[in-house]
Amino acid sequence: MPGNGSPFEALEIGAELLASVEQLSMDGGLQVYQECSPIWDGEDDLYDVTSLDDLALLPNLRRVVGSEFLGPQLREVLRARGIAAD
Repeated sequence: MPGNGSPFEALEIGAELLASVEQLSMDGGLQVYQECSPIWDGEDDLYDVTSLDDLALLPNLRRVVGSEFLGPQLREVLRARGIAAD
């Protein structure tokens, strides 16, 4: 979320905390989206995931809920790593 002035922009998440993540939920209605971009209406690509290059930072990720928001190639990357994509 570059340049939006969010207090989360400079948030650093350590490896130990990242390793504790087992599930991600990609639901645009979650409060975190409103905290990051209070006037976001969901009608643009602000939160579209276009790369999973940082997936290695989540070594214990087992499930992504809401993966229908990912393109087919990204869903396949998840499945290839044994991550449930539903």
